Amino acid sequence: LEDFVQHELCVMLSGLAGDDAAPIARIRTIRGCGHIVIDADVDGGDAAPAPQTSSVAAALFLASQLPAVRTAYLLAHQEAMPQDLLDALHHEAIKSGSKEARTKAHKMPIGGDGSARWTDREDELLKRLGAIWSKAEEEQRLSRTLSAWTQTFRAAGQASSSTHADTPAAPSTFRLTFERGHYSFPLIRSRDISKAISEQAWAWLTAPGNGDSGRASWKVSLDHAQLDITLKLIPALWTHIGTADDEDLPRRIRNCNPAGSLAILFRLPSPPATTVPAYRQNLPAFNDLPNCTAMMRYRAAALALAASLPSYTFSSSAPSAQPAVRILEPCCGTGGMAVELAVAIARKQQPVPTSQHTTSSDSAASPTPVEIYACDIDYRFAKRSGEVFRASGFRTRDFTLNVGGPSDDRPPAPSATAASSTITLINAHLDASSPNALSTFVHGPDSVDLILTDLPWGFRVLNQRKLISLYTSLLASFLPVLKPGAFVYLVTAGSSILIRALQAHIEAQQAAAAAQVGAAGLDGSTTKTYALRMVELPLPSDSLSSSGQGPDLIQAGREGTGFREVVIGYHVSLCVLRKLELVMGKTSAQS
Repeated sequence: LEDFVQHELCVMLSGLAGDDAAPIARIRTIRGCGHIVIDADVDGGDAAPAPQTSSVAAALFLASQLPAVRTAYLLAHQEAMPQDLLDALHHEAIKSGSKEARTKAHKMPIGGDGSARWTDREDELLKRLGAIWSKAEEEQRLSRTLSAWTQTFRAAGQASSSTHADTPAAPSTFRLTFERGHYSFPLIRSRDISKAISEQAWAWLTAPGNGDSGRASWKVSLDHAQLDITLKLIPALWTHIGTADDEDLPRRIRNCNPAGSLAILFRLPSPPATTVPAYRQNLPAFNDLPNCTAMMRYRAAALALAASLPSYTFSSSAPSAQPAVRILEPCCGTGGMAVELAVAIARKQQPVPTSQHTTSSDSAASPTPVEIYACDIDYRFAKRSGEVFRASGFRTRDFTLNVGGPSDDRPPAPSATAASSTITLINAHLDASSPNALSTFVHGPDSVDLILTDLPWGFRVLNQRKLISLYTSLLASFLPVLKPGAFVYLVTAGSSILIRALQAHIEAQQAAAAAQVGAAGLDGSTTKTYALRMVELPLPSDSLSSSGQGPDLIQAGREGTGFREVVIGYHVSLCVLRKLELVMGKTSAQS
């Protein structure tokens, strides 16, 4: 989903530059490894004031504003790796055999003649990485980047200090980390490479006449490093998003060492708390809760950027019969996806500050209220999601479904510190595969503008048959509560199972439509029959604001092309469904 994050970065950079300024950077997407590159000059001089901007200020600003950005770096140098070397390393990795064989090699002592315990190709790799570092050092790329990084370090320290007149101490600790990503090596470990290049880094930092007089005091700190340098192998397969390449690329990257380059990255300091928007300030507390890891938050934030909502979500021009935009997260787990969607909407309803030359005409308008309904069948997760919602700073409301009686839907208790006065998170413990319970939760049929969820596929599912049955039941529950033409965004690790469930769902709806056509011959009246059909994932420019035309329908039998693979530590797939009318055996694209 890097292309959706890239779009948000472009919007933010445009806001920094102002309407009357030229674009301040060119942004490139490296798909498959979660990287987005902002091409800007790191000149080592004084940081230019906004909107002229510097890459340092832009990166700090973006890191604090966009929750899908986990870390921001300064790119000091990037150089392509020899493909023959990468291919040979992958071939040797296959031949090296089991993990036990590699462990045995790691324990072997270094030979008396200084020979290493690695293969010849791995020795060549070490020399190549060292040569790339030396080249960056000789061309002063490292020094210029360090100078820019130091400015940021001091600026962040001053912003975090209670007294801005205080001058932060010069940085004195560093660490260097090598990250191989998808690349396979036969014997050498990432920490072995890190140790070897760290010696070069320390020699460069402490070299006489290499800038600041305090350079000689640099020490290695693995736990509390101020300067964090990362050497990362980045695949060059995906420099753009192209549907023609999508199906083959995941297989290629898992079965070879793909073409790529080594990037030398200087990690930017965390942004000062004063620059973090109000609706983000409470979210670090999520990491203290079970099942609420930082990676889950970043995944949820990126997915939230892909969601398509009615355009009136971000204005005051909602239909009079529409009291609020309603979003459903029916398998919410610990609530991370619901909160990140709320954050994405809040940020769009309350645009980030633009340059001093621009104003926002929409800021004075009151946007349409948004209600995000989140539920889970597991009481433990439902309880935890309630705690997460209350920690988020958004308005919250608990919902209790009393079987055989009215629901206990308590009104919200807004506070002066609420992250957004227009967004409410509603939490419930209920089974989303029960149509009646789900309809009661979201206030009846045809009431939901968007469904977004990560379908269950883990320890609670015993076999594929039960999983297909569960998915089919969920689709049957989603259909009546969803508005005609609205979207369903589904994440699953079982794409083939979801396809079978979707086919069963469509067949059931077609049978219902045929029965209605037969009954219509008796009294001449018919009612519309709908089904959930797979459509193409909307482009980033259409996200969070669905267009009237909508994405193209994926024909039956080609549902596999509708999945976007998402790498989040493991491989899952994202697809988009839409509620469309069934007419005489075919689907109408009109809502």
